[in-house]
Amino acid sequence: MIESPDSSGGFLHKRIAYINDALQADPQLIRLNQYRNPANVHAHRDTTAMHLHRQLGPIDLLVVGAGTTGTLMGCLEYRRQHRLDHEIAAVDAIGSVTFGGALRRRFIPGLGTSRRPEIYSEAEKFEQILISETETVVECRRLARRYGILVGGSTGTVLEAVRILGA
Repeated sequence: MIESPDSSGGFLHKRIAYINDALQADPQLIRLNQYRNPANVHAHRDTTAMHLHRQLGPIDLLVVGAGTTGTLMGCLEYRRQHRLDHEIAAVDAIGSVTFGGALRRRFIPGLGTSRRPEIYSEAEKFEQILISETETVVECRRLARRYGILVGGSTGTVLEAVRILGA
């Protein structure tokens, strides 16, 4: 259990250091590393994006939480490979560095990262949307009050972006 924050105020860098130490101590351990591993992108290209396309047919807009960016990059790759023309909007938390913003301490787990994923690329066109933690909490509470649905931070952040986009 990593209980104290790293120098960025988060826990990710300490978690990664812990994993790296464990890998050195035990050569039988492996790390899939979803931030760097192209298999993350390929899995979402070959499953998530493919299933969305097959199940929904043509769409106008796909809104994706950024996270490790595996889903985002996979959906962008699928769109390009299949010459689809829908828009893709990527959503992240204010304070995350993925889109090049300034690092800020975040309190809601889910989206947002204190390091830019190596698999992330801006080579293909997509919209970037940043949502504050306050907006996330308001959206989560709105969903609970209106629909009786309890969602976590990632879902609340993405649904707030959908609401803002008017989708």
